[in-house]
Amino acid sequence: MDRIVPNSTKRITGAYGWITLPNGKPYNHKGIDLGFDLYDENKNIIFCNCYGVVEYLLDGLNKGDKTGGGWGNYVLVRHPNGMYSKYCHLRKGLPVHIGQEVDETNMLGVIGESGDTMGRHLHFEVQTNKSADSRIDPTPYLSEPIWKPEPQSNLKYRASTKEEGWGDWKNAGDTAGSVGFGYGIDLLQIDSIEPMKVQASIEDTGWVDFGEINKDTIIGIKGKAIECLLIDGNYTIRILARKWSNNTITDGKVTVGSVGEGIPIEAIKMVTGHTREPL
Repeated sequence: MDRIVPNSTKRITGAYGWITLPNGKPYNHKGIDLGFDLYDENKNIIFCNCYGVVEYLLDGLNKGDKTGGGWGNYVLVRHPNGMYSKYCHLRKGLPVHIGQEVDETNMLGVIGESGDTMGRHLHFEVQTNKSADSRIDPTPYLSEPIWKPEPQSNLKYRASTKEEGWGDWKNAGDTAGSVGFGYGIDLLQIDSIEPMKVQASIEDTGWVDFGEINKDTIIGIKGKAIECLLIDGNYTIRILARKWSNNTITDGKVTVGSVGEGIPIEAIKMVTGHTREPL
């Protein structure tokens, strides 16, 4: 359940398949329901299963509104392998828009009771294609990604921390650096067959432009923490004592990290050297 409601404990209130409704009638339930947490609002925030594009959404509906099939406020995400995920009965005020690229770091909404429902919950579905007839049991995808990027042998990277020095070379999708140890990255190397430009904001130094790098380029200054990055690739970073960033599709246009706050980057994951294949 950690991909959809990361802060939640197990709370499936409606299983996939044939169930019995409160009125005693059988119903073929084509998704699973996750109950609302009455005690911790943070545990009701819904995240996308994995990378995809918002194909469609419906917003602004109240409880009992059967517009759009009774799903209430919902988000439909298309993934690169042609599969879809659907998140239903959300509160009004969805924080995403149609055409937006999203992944597991993106909040899609908050559990609500919009649409044709008898109580607050999330109805979660997975389809193998765009047709609703292709719905399958989504239970495995509470913890597993619907789509995984193929590891690219032409992309490797490694990070150094002041406390432990250089770590091992990592492949696309792996974590370089450390999480939870309080160590900040001071040096970074990226080995990519594609040309890549990198800028970094460094502790007590400010922004340094490393230009077009190669595998031998050392990004950073020994002993000084890297606080922010601007790379024309797809990546996400984790700031010390905080969550992973929301940006995994930057392509040299979005800085990731903090500047002037004295908070180092502790880990990085890279996906590809350049923009993902269009969806």
